[in-house]
Amino acid sequence: MRFDYHGVGESTGVIDELWLDHPFVDDLMGAVGVLRDRHVSNLVLVGTCFGARTVLGTAERIPELRGAVLLSTPLRGHRMGEHAAARFAAEMTLADYLRRATRLRVVQRLFDPQWRERYMRILKVKLRSSVGSAAASSAWPGPRDGYHWVSRKYLDPLRWVVERRIPILMLYGAEEEYYGEFQRALGGELGEILRQADGLIEVRTVDGVMHSFSTPHAQDAAIRHSFEWISGGRYAAAPAHAGSPGAV
Repeated sequence: MRFDYHGVGESTGVIDELWLDHPFVDDLMGAVGVLRDRHVSNLVLVGTCFGARTVLGTAERIPELRGAVLLSTPLRGHRMGEHAAARFAAEMTLADYLRRATRLRVVQRLFDPQWRERYMRILKVKLRSSVGSAAASSAWPGPRDGYHWVSRKYLDPLRWVVERRIPILMLYGAEEEYYGEFQRALGGELGEILRQADGLIEVRTVDGVMHSFSTPHAQDAAIRHSFEWISGGRYAAAPAHAGSPGAV
């Protein structure tokens, strides 16, 4: 079963903006409800990018979940379209940013509306992340591990899925930035979660960039790996009374 989020494709409604930390849980639960009405009791969820985060964010509400395929999953919690700004904000301190802002080349670029908008976007994300980090530091005392840019709303649902022993396939393009961030994050809590999974999470890569399915190669690879993994049946460790399998 494939469905459109509200405000997308043939669905009604309007989308004002997309935040990775605010997945469309109600949309996915609506799709799950349709399958429940048809007596489908084993579900495998497949999502890409924001959809992958929606799968993770909804998993705890779906007892029929038997497996998940997560394609090009982002780890941060920023607004869609702010990935570059979020990355720069995480890698630079506010002092670094202000120092760079006084360079002659940067000052000259401020007369260009596009560059000015880009710099302001980075500054807004930096200020927002600084406030969030300060709040997180007070709520979670102790030394920071340098991986604070990985969203808790990615890590916590992933840990929950692992604790419930639900198999996951993670698929990335080897050359995409999201995969580079995934590899860097393995040095922190994400690596710990994968070790606890003890093989339950399978990570695969394909050549090039998977994100956005911008080429026929990326589309074919996503379909091939997803169906290969699902048909392999690792997810099928369902209760004996479960009914027919399904996929969203």
